[in-house]
Amino acid sequence: MHHGKVSLGFIHGERIKLSRDQRRTRRKTVESQAAIDVNELQRAKAFRDHWVTFPNYGFICPSVSRLRACRWHIEIYSYSATQDGTQRQSVPIVWSHCRIGYRGGYRPWFRCKCGRRAGKLYNAGPLFACRKCCNLIYECQLKSAKGRLHRTATKIRHQLSWVERRLAFRDKMPPRPWGCALQSISD
Repeated sequence: MHHGKVSLGFIHGERIKLSRDQRRTRRKTVESQAAIDVNELQRAKAFRDHWVTFPNYGFICPSVSRLRACRWHIEIYSYSATQDGTQRQSVPIVWSHCRIGYRGGYRPWFRCKCGRRAGKLYNAGPLFACRKCCNLIYECQLKSAKGRLHRTATKIRHQLSWVERRLAFRDKMPPRPWGCALQSISD
């Protein structure tokens, strides 16, 4: 095996090799998966003392046929490829106390099958689970160190006022010198 390359075998007599960045992209990302968000359900006033049904939740998450929620758990009815009809999954809701400001309050979380509390549940085949159980990574984790710095600079530029932002985006970011460490502004 060559350093930095992976051999995958032969296709029509050609040896196929992938670079390090191409190997990283084989994992699924959070941004590419449909998710059920606890904050969206909270805004929709789903966590009440009685059952609240969302029959058209499939528009948000295509694998869900119906979703029911109450204060202490939700029921997800999803389409199953292995079984005929739908499959039912019950997910507990846990509440944490928020100490924001003088009023406080409580925040809902999903309790995953692994025991972690999660803000979003992703479709992991037959069941919905947290990001760790689904083995998902974030899109920015696929970027190189230079790409992450570029993303950070772009985020800072977007936080400027619109006049400053126009001036900042007019100037292109200078390319980083090859093989040099980051230089301070005073140089």
